[in-house]
Amino acid sequence: MDTKNTLAELHSDFFQKSNTFFLILDRDLHVIDMSSHFMESYQLEKKYLIGKHVKNINLNINNSNDLEIYIQENNSRIHDGFKVIIEHPFRGNEHWNLLVFKMDKGYGIIGSNISVFEHQIDLRNKHTQRVLHDINSPIRSLLGLTNLADNSGKDSNALVKYFELAKQCTHNLSGIIEKITDSWTLGNNISNTESVDFITILDEVKGNLKFIDGFSEAIFDESIDDVSEFYFNRDVVESLFQNIIDNSIKFRKTGVELFIQIEIIRWENNSVKITFRDNGIGIAESHHQNIFTPFYRVNNYVYGKGVGLYLLRNSIDSLGGSISFESMENKGTTFIVILPNTLPNKL
Repeated sequence: MDTKNTLAELHSDFFQKSNTFFLILDRDLHVIDMSSHFMESYQLEKKYLIGKHVKNINLNINNSNDLEIYIQENNSRIHDGFKVIIEHPFRGNEHWNLLVFKMDKGYGIIGSNISVFEHQIDLRNKHTQRVLHDINSPIRSLLGLTNLADNSGKDSNALVKYFELAKQCTHNLSGIIEKITDSWTLGNNISNTESVDFITILDEVKGNLKFIDGFSEAIFDESIDDVSEFYFNRDVVESLFQNIIDNSIKFRKTGVELFIQIEIIRWENNSVKITFRDNGIGIAESHHQNIFTPFYRVNNYVYGKGVGLYLLRNSIDSLGGSISFESMENKGTTFIVILPNTLPNKL
């Protein structure tokens, strides 16, 4: 058995069939060889690649000039990697991490497709941002309770009542912080689903908002169908109720009784349709296109950072749902949300 030839054949076979991106360059950064599997995936032909400079190969790399500099400056050892975005003909933009090392007569590049990891990190970051945003409401309720306690004088019964309610708000805050911790330490993420009880979640959210300014002025009209066996991410549903109801209260008309109508019905393909209507100040048409834009604010006299609806839509969209709205200035706003049923498969 010719061990040397067999090893060479194994090396060649591995190089050509591996899913990993292998690229060999000469000293002047011209392509000598590239793994076949990668070329087939990206619909590239070897004859059009051999001899080309690395920045001219047809990969639609977003920062190929920077890649050339990176190779020239970091060629003495393997480094942490250089991240690039390569446009795939069918899958769109994909994230790759490239490792560069120097050989006797050129350079080698090993690439790993990290698109899945980048997507997971992005989802988790947005999930954490949304949860952090949702902390605002129980904090505002807690502040509302302290104001009530300050104005209660020496009424010991009222103080005891407010103290117990403050404990409840603090417990809610603790729960939200625990969700953030779990999402990072236990690997929980936005794709986790469970059975959703809309009535319970709505009651909990109203409890969290109970002592914010304006809540006592709101009259709720709720119509919730029997939507048993509905599975979705519970945190997203809770965030949905909290953000929309909170915004209705924030943007209420001064001196006018606030009506908030919430309707939940079974919809097409076993999904759920949730409709929120209010008679608040509404949104001028000139602002409609930017409502879901991060950090966009319709006005500056109502507290907020302009990220709640952006993060909420991102979460809903990533789970296959949709959120839209209709609004007229001085008439009110309607939000329509469709959530798919992510019922687990039963073996």
